[in-house]
Amino acid sequence: MNKDAEEICDLLIEDLVKKSINIEEKFGNVDEDNHTPLELSIINDNLPITRYLLKYFNKNLRRTTDDTADNLIHLAVRHSNLAMLKYLLNEGELKEHGNQTNLTMTPIELAQSLKHDDMVKYLNEIYPQSEFHKDESSDDD
Repeated sequence: MNKDAEEICDLLIEDLVKKSINIEEKFGNVDEDNHTPLELSIINDNLPITRYLLKYFNKNLRRTTDDTADNLIHLAVRHSNLAMLKYLLNEGELKEHGNQTNLTMTPIELAQSLKHDDMVKYLNEIYPQSEFHKDESSDDD
C-alpha cells in the first residue's frame, strides 16, 4: 500500500472511530468462502494490507466454517508464505497462536506435512522442540 493510500485509510478509520462505528463489524464481513478481509489478505500474500487490518480486526480468528479450524498462523503456513508467517509471529504479536492446534495439528506439524522446510526451520527457531520430543524420535535399540 503506498503512502497516500495508507493516509486515506487512516483518515477514513479515524473518522469512523470518532463516530463510534465498530470497524470490524462494519468491514469484517465474510466472502462467499467465509473468509474475513484479514484472512484474505494473508491467503493472498498481501502483507501491507495485513499490517493495516491487524490494527483493527480480531486476531483470534479460527476457521470454524470449514474442516480445518485454522488460525491466522495456520493460514500463512498453509499458503506457503514465510514472510507473512514471520510478520504475524513477530510484529503481529501472534506468537501464542504458533503452537495452537487446529483440529489436527500445530502450525509446525502442518508445515512438516506440506513439506514447507523453510517454515519448519523458522518455527523450530521460534518454538524449540523439547528434549522429550527429540528423544522420542531417536532410534535406540
